Amino acid sequence: MNSSPLPLLFAFSVLFGPTALAQTTVTPPPAPPPPGSETIVLSPFQVNAEADTGYQATNTLDGSRLNTALRDTPGAISVFTKDFLDDLAVTDIAEMIRYDVNSEESHQDAEFSGVGNQAGNIGEGAGSTGNASNFRTRGLVGSVSLDGFRAVGRTDTYSVDSAGSTRGPNAILFGTGGAGGVLNLRTKTANTHRNANQIELKIGDNSTRRAAVDFNRVLLKDKLALRLMGMVEEKGSPQPHKYTDKVGHTIAAQYRFGNYTSLNVSCEDTRTKGVSGRNWPQLDSITLFLQELNAGRVVWAPARERYETLNGAVVGAASGVANLSPRSVLVYGPDLGPPTLWEGATATANRVTLSTATSIFATPQPIVPESIVPSGLVTSTGGAEYGEVEFTNLTASFNHRWFENFFMELAYNQSDRSSDAIIAQNPDLRADLNYRLPNGALNPYFFGNGYYFSQGSYLRNIRGNDNETFRASFSYDLDLGKRWGRHRFAVMGERHINNELFNRVREVWAGAPYGGLPEAAANQVAHRRYFQIGGPLAHYTPGWNVQNVFASITQPSAVVRDRSVTTTWVPPNFRGFDDEITTDSQLFVMQNYLFDRRLVTTLGLRYDQIDTFGPGSVRDPVTQIWRRATAADPGPYSGVGTSNTWFESSDLSATRRSLGAVYHLNPHFSLTANFSNGIQIPERNRTVLPIERVADPYEGDGRDYGLSFSFLENRISGAVKYYDSSSLREGGQELVQNVYTNPNNDVMASFDYYFRQAGLVNLGATDPIRSVEELRTDYFSGADAYLFDQKSKGWEFETIANPTRNWTIRFNYSYTDRTRTNVLLEGEPWWAERVALWQSLD
Repeated sequence: MNSSPLPLLFAFSVLFGPTALAQTTVTPPPAPPPPGSETIVLSPFQVNAEADTGYQATNTLDGSRLNTALRDTPGAISVFTKDFLDDLAVTDIAEMIRYDVNSEESHQDAEFSGVGNQAGNIGEGAGSTGNASNFRTRGLVGSVSLDGFRAVGRTDTYSVDSAGSTRGPNAILFGTGGAGGVLNLRTKTANTHRNANQIELKIGDNSTRRAAVDFNRVLLKDKLALRLMGMVEEKGSPQPHKYTDKVGHTIAAQYRFGNYTSLNVSCEDTRTKGVSGRNWPQLDSITLFLQELNAGRVVWAPARERYETLNGAVVGAASGVANLSPRSVLVYGPDLGPPTLWEGATATANRVTLSTATSIFATPQPIVPESIVPSGLVTSTGGAEYGEVEFTNLTASFNHRWFENFFMELAYNQSDRSSDAIIAQNPDLRADLNYRLPNGALNPYFFGNGYYFSQGSYLRNIRGNDNETFRASFSYDLDLGKRWGRHRFAVMGERHINNELFNRVREVWAGAPYGGLPEAAANQVAHRRYFQIGGPLAHYTPGWNVQNVFASITQPSAVVRDRSVTTTWVPPNFRGFDDEITTDSQLFVMQNYLFDRRLVTTLGLRYDQIDTFGPGSVRDPVTQIWRRATAADPGPYSGVGTSNTWFESSDLSATRRSLGAVYHLNPHFSLTANFSNGIQIPERNRTVLPIERVADPYEGDGRDYGLSFSFLENRISGAVKYYDSSSLREGGQELVQNVYTNPNNDVMASFDYYFRQAGLVNLGATDPIRSVEELRTDYFSGADAYLFDQKSKGWEFETIANPTRNWTIRFNYSYTDRTRTNVLLEGEPWWAERVALWQSLD
């Protein structure tokens, strides 16, 4: 986990960390309420963050949606106040979770491949798919919400008042989200009582520059206020190429119709661009050859101008050598100047490079050893993994008290995230063993001259994730006295509409000049860069278009008809989608304070109806490029299961529950227990067996048992908890292809070939397959994801000491044991059916 820069503050609070950072904050002290002013009654759906001065939070909405004291909340919740975030110079979620209990950044390093599948690119970062984010809690995926709404893509904290981290699934707080938990960001609201000004400047190493402003103005005393917030940031990295630029602004307003009625509106626009790259160097395709060379089992033969074995044979797989044979390659030198195009002799011949190919280490292929490429000091994909994100958010909430103890909140939220980003995939480190080029000229980048190379082909993710939520909530507080206790009830109705667009496109040569389909391997663009180990670390990358990674490149060609080729972007398969998911929810919450408030129970019941709709994909009959299907298309359609319609639709209803209790043994110690479940939407571009459609939403389940403590009027507090969390029937990637899909498709293709050789095109009506065409359509499988259960259990300990307003001491420890079980069991009955089918066709 990377270290976080900690600020040196000029406000008498000094913290030390691995990175020097200077911060100046100008914040006038809050003025006391004017004498004689009327008391404002807050709705139970609101928390007054201004009451949490310093580092100590007292109340939260994150356990029950009702304003509840933290000590009465059974769930595992940690709250970060504004002062805490400011004084630690926390400006985004990645920095925040470093101080959270049992949370960590995720780089997809938990996948079977070991080194991660894709980088956490700027355009692929928090909330890129569904409502997920790039962090784990308790070993399971976590989610982010904004003021209790699902919002994808919010990462900066310039307009955040506080953050509540709820660990484990929570059916009350959110309808769909990660089984690990949810990080809920509470945004700043306009204050109708007093003006306030805050200017924040930060200067740090790695060219870090940040400025943020926060101005609150009372326009009508105790009636109308306007708050303007803005931020601009430039942040570099110790690793070359990596940087982040952000700019954002938020306008918030509040109008109070009376002491019991208010309207809050907030509108935000934040834009981010930069290069995030990866935290590991290239994959290892060099060490086996180097080992054989250093051991003397491979030698250079000057007369034959080649490397060979001791018996005079050309080097091969046993020496870690193979042919790298793309149809064409864009070649860059170390300075990354204009590339040249290397092609095969004809449009159908590959351009062959004899190169190193394997590692001395076991599979999966590991990263290059630090003796060759130092970890943490290079960016293996260079500046190619560039991304741009725009996030907009509009929230409006109307709170009103109808009569004594009966409150209402009407709320609306619309959050939109759009991004465009390059995914460079994991490049290999190789060496070119060709002494001469195909035209007979000397190869300037021959390995013997000290050169290595890295080669990459690029995918581009164009994404949109729009969320719209309508919500109505009502609460009632019933106090039956000391004997029968106090009871709070709340109901909520909500409609959430998620429109998610996913266009993954691959860089290819336009018009399929090298034959085959537009996305075929022969037409894919390969960027190769040669460099020398020991040279500038910024050179350790593949090549890319330094002018604009998205722009087209035109190169003269010696072998295609038009004598030039131009790059473009086309879908590599039918996995793109443009889906609408509508979730209608009803929620009931009850809190009970019994036995003179010594026992506090929380019960939540939630019912969700989830409806999905999305078009399939079809090859355009003219361009042969995959695109979204329409009702006018004749088919066949992909990505829609076995149905014959041009779209896929599904509906699912589920009831979830949450039950927790806190028993205060005495003023200092309390016993807590909590059970809750939730549900998460899977990735929409992955399909599973048996019918090759998107998996159903998968369920999260969690239990907590613990002891919490508080001393010295809560100046010292904390908890120790045992937890057991699970994520059931979750979706993974690609394993199914090697196990079931590819073998099935090979067998069906073989039947297709031999049936046609025998002249059997139309089969009998009693046969399981009536037409040979079905062998490559209905009976080919495109499933590329698998299902599994994931369980995590362990211990968490957290203690927080706030001896004064400006001092905090925090210590936490967690131990998690996570296991993955029931992997790909859905494939077993599917495979048995296929075996029976093959036997009937034999």
